[in-house]
Amino acid sequence: MTLPSPCAAGIYTGANLVPLTAEIFERSGIPLERLEGFVSTHGRAFYGFPAREGDEVVLRRVEGRTVDKAYAYKTDKGEDEWVITFLAGEEIRWEVAA
Repeated sequence: MTLPSPCAAGIYTGANLVPLTAEIFERSGIPLERLEGFVSTHGRAFYGFPAREGDEVVLRRVEGRTVDKAYAYKTDKGEDEWVITFLAGEEIRWEVAA
């Protein structure tokens, strides 16, 4: 089977995963208090993996942040390919605090 792209699923949204999830929760009316469990603690508890100290992620609300529309890469044949990200070109109101 030949896949249309040599990229692993999600690698282009991985950097924005938690802010995108917060945006989806907010747009869907899901309380943000449930976000930590959804993206972190429930899965860790199910599989028995404890959190490590210092691995916390802090989100902050922002205005005017737009998700990149596409990422370019070269195929193994040297051809240009483009990956369109989730919520490409849309404004989201969350980012990971540095």
